[in-house]
Amino acid sequence: MKIGICDESCEVRRKLLLVLSDLYKETQGILFRPYTPNEIMIDMEEMVFDCEILIMNTQYPNSGMDGVALAKQINGAFPFCKIIYLTEDENAIKDVYETNHCYFIRRKDAEQVLGLAMQKAIALVKQDKNRKSMEIICEGHHVFINRPDIIYIEKCGRTINIVTRYREYICYESLAGISKNIGDNMIRVHGGYIVNLAYITYLGVETLEVQSGKIIPIGRTYDKDVRKAYQEYWKK
Repeated sequence: MKIGICDESCEVRRKLLLVLSDLYKETQGILFRPYTPNEIMIDMEEMVFDCEILIMNTQYPNSGMDGVALAKQINGAFPFCKIIYLTEDENAIKDVYETNHCYFIRRKDAEQVLGLAMQKAIALVKQDKNRKSMEIICEGHHVFINRPDIIYIEKCGRTINIVTRYREYICYESLAGISKNIGDNMIRVHGGYIVNLAYITYLGVETLEVQSGKIIPIGRTYDKDVRKAYQEYWKK
């Protein structure tokens, strides 16, 4: 599990790292990564941001960034990330509820409250992994994809292309292998395609269209099952 600590101050990042390392010194499989807000932006732009929990401020005045606006971007592009706000600005509490976050901590209360916040965030991450998230290795990085965001999955030679509402992921996997971990609304429609029923916008005789505009063939072997599943999905 990767936990990010984002603050402009090197001293703040160092202190938080010490507190967290002490809390989880006997816990295996947790990696802490200090960030500046600019480093967060770079990782997001390069689509390699992979923190499952991010402790962040509501304002970054030296960088000219609004932390709440940054959190909104993270919510949209990396919905698996659980955000904990840690700030001196108590008035920001009215703004943070515009974002999906799991805790709001005043900096003066950090040592007393951070442990509780982390327990909640870790529980939510584990819950997501069990219910919604799918882990893949993309470009050497472990990435968690929100299953409901997947539009379709396409076989491309030795790799597969996972197309979501936010971006595409390429990984070395077989459709048969990944189909075991994709969720209830996903259905095989062709030897080279798996589609999310929720994003089908048109179902034709030999093809279907998904929300992204992609035209996908329907294999004869899968035709009957696809139409039955599509009808049942829209009856719910």
